[in-house]
Amino acid sequence: METTDKVTEGSPLKSAEDGMDMALPETEIKTKSCKEVLGFSRMTHWRTAMFFFSLFLCLSVVFAFSFIIPCPERPQYNVTWSRDFSEAATYDFLAFELVDSDKVMDVLFVIQSPQTSPNKSCADAGLPSPCLFMLALDGTKGRTLWGKPLNAPYRWAQCGLQRESTPPQSLGESSSITGALRIHFCSPPVCLTCLFSGDVFWQQPQPTGLLSSLPVLRVPDLDGDKVGDVVLTQLVLLSGSSGAQIGSTVVIDAVATRSHLLHCTKGGSHYVLLQTAMTETSCFPLRKPSFGHFNEDNVLDLVVEDDLGNFTKKISILDGRTGVLLWETELLASANSPSPDAVYTTNSVSVFMFWGLVPSESTSRRRAYMLHPHLPNVLLESTNLTVAATLMERGRHAAHFLLTGPEEEGTAGTVVLTKRKLKQDVPTATIRRLDASGEQPSEEKVKETFNRLRFSSDW
Repeated sequence: METTDKVTEGSPLKSAEDGMDMALPETEIKTKSCKEVLGFSRMTHWRTAMFFFSLFLCLSVVFAFSFIIPCPERPQYNVTWSRDFSEAATYDFLAFELVDSDKVMDVLFVIQSPQTSPNKSCADAGLPSPCLFMLALDGTKGRTLWGKPLNAPYRWAQCGLQRESTPPQSLGESSSITGALRIHFCSPPVCLTCLFSGDVFWQQPQPTGLLSSLPVLRVPDLDGDKVGDVVLTQLVLLSGSSGAQIGSTVVIDAVATRSHLLHCTKGGSHYVLLQTAMTETSCFPLRKPSFGHFNEDNVLDLVVEDDLGNFTKKISILDGRTGVLLWETELLASANSPSPDAVYTTNSVSVFMFWGLVPSESTSRRRAYMLHPHLPNVLLESTNLTVAATLMERGRHAAHFLLTGPEEEGTAGTVVLTKRKLKQDVPTATIRRLDASGEQPSEEKVKETFNRLRFSSDW
């Protein structure tokens, strides 16, 4: 026992080597604990600082996007507006295009007047009074975007032949013409103007012996100047960049030819199709077809208006895929009635608009009618006269317009352009039932269907 005790007390290193735990001095334990605590404390401060820095950075980004960087401002539009032009005459031309940058369709039309405003007159342009003005009005509130006098008598005008929307940098940049124009033609002479400013790009005398009329067709670049060209009846090709004639005039029978269309084959070849008058039929088209979605097959259907004689017309909707008749009705025709129109909705169908008079009506005043494909036996009749309907803003609202002036052409009076929201007349409209047989929707259901419409530009 003594030997063992001696070995333990006299050989402490040996005991450690044998794996026995030895207690550390108290001062060494305290020093080590303080160092560990200080190291952990420093790490905690760094983590806290990084957390608050990240939080500050995130809040700064949110604040910048919420307050400093402005959100896109949606245009504020008036439900209805009206513009008057005194001592003026108007013409059968009303078009809708994106003139400014607010993404709302604007209105273009033509008047003859001594002036359009106190600082815009024929005399200012060095023209005899009255003269021709082409005007562009803002679609939201009706203010004038631009008004340009034209040194020409009016015969016809057309716009929308090109769909690019990059504003031109200057009139001399031929490369910007293709990317900047909608085309407007007035004849004679033939001129092309810029949609965004009304400035004339070129003006050419009418080709000799040409009795041109609508429509004007856009064709691919034929003269190698990288600008699309145009075709006028009686088939004359004009350069899109300069207005100069390309090739020779093709003489056609102006009496027999009613209109012409451009057809592109699968191989990329372009052909001009002539529509001739068919005297052997009992009816003939009053106007060129319009398009809309009656069924939900994602193919545009055709709206055709035929003259039946005896002041009666037939409106037919044909399937765009098969040509099968989908819907038809007869209306009493009236002078200067607009062509049928359609506005696409978010329900994958269009709302169709016609102008005329239901045969059972005793009045002779023209009415406007709306047709919903889900209610094919019902027409919504409005006594507020309109001449055109269009989608003003994508996914927002549609509107219809009325352009009135003196009845006799060339007579000065007051020209009025009025805009109304398309659904504004639904509460006061009259329900006209085309078929009394079968189950009939109630008046409340019909008006609710029209009131719940949401419009879209996805064709």
